[in-house]
Parts: sequence; C-alpha cells; structure tokens
Amino acid sequence: MLLTRSVAQFAALSSTHDRGPSLFSTVLGSGWPLNRGVAAAVLALVSLGVFILPLLLGLDRWDIENDESIYSYAVERMVETGEWLTPRYVATDGTFVEKPPLKFWIVAGAMALGIVPDNQFGMRVFDALFGAVAFGYIMAFGWRLAGVTAGSIALLLVSFHPLLFEHGLRTNNMEGALFLSYTGGLF
Repeated sequence: MLLTRSVAQFAALSSTHDRGPSLFSTVLGSGWPLNRGVAAAVLALVSLGVFILPLLLGLDRWDIENDESIYSYAVERMVETGEWLTPRYVATDGTFVEKPPLKFWIVAGAMALGIVPDNQFGMRVFDALFGAVAFGYIMAFGWRLAGVTAGSIALLLVSFHPLLFEHGLRTNNMEGALFLSYTGGLF
C-alpha cells in the first residue's frame, strides 16, 4: 500500500508540472499508451530498482572486518547476553560508548525477534535498506527540482561511488543510517 501511494504521489507530482514532452513519449513516440505521470512513475521505479538491487545482493559474501567488526561484536553481545543498554567493545568486552546505540538496537532487535538471520547478511541488511530509502529520497529530490530524468541522473552520480557503495551502504557501519538521515533532512 505504501509503495502504491508513493507511486501515485510521484505520478501526481510529475503531472502537475509542465516540463515538455516526457522521456517515454520522446523515445517511443506520441502513441505511447501511458500518460506522462504513469510513464514518469515507471521510469522512477525502474531507476530505483537498478540502483537498489545491487545494494541487497551478496551481503554475506565477504568477511566482517575493520570497524564493522566492532559494531557487529556489540550487536552479537546484545543478542547473546540480553544486555541492551550498554554495547560491548570487542577488545576488552568493556563498555563501548563511542557511538549511539540506536543502530545496534535495530540490528540486534531484528536478530532477537528472528526477522533477520544471525550472520553477515543479517548484520548488513539494514544498512542496505537505509541506503535504498536514501536513494528514494535522492530520486524524489531530483524529480522535485528538475523532473524524473534529473532524479535518475542524480542516482547515477551518487549511487556507485565506491566509498559510499561498498563501505557505507553495504557494511554494518553507522554510515547507512547517517546517509539516510542526511538525505531525508534535505528532502
């Protein structure tokens, strides 16, 4: 229902602004059976699918390393011990207060409830989902400013930057939630 409502809002947004011929009518001719709003919504969904699908594929194919191991250990200890208020540090099993615990709680809570598996995929899936929602904000922001094509180009420019894509949105780090917060705030 939420997706249907979002598509309808995008279609309404596109149809209220006269920005010339749509991309579909330009490419496929004026006999295209969809109206401009629906065509723009289809382009938006295809663009989002092209950029979001790579975020979710293969999240469990590499080992946990660097900062991700610190955050994953804190999540594992929350699930194992049931101590949710104080995340634990990997080196000493002492208190880890360098980062706010909300992201730890999201991942550990989903694991404890059985929503996500207790493996690398479960540790990383929320970052990929946060990135997917952030990509939706980027698409909508570009759409709002200059049309659906601009939203697609904005996604293309932002989405496959190696630091953002591999480190920020596909690992159990804090960057996915922060990126979502920034893009949501800008929208």
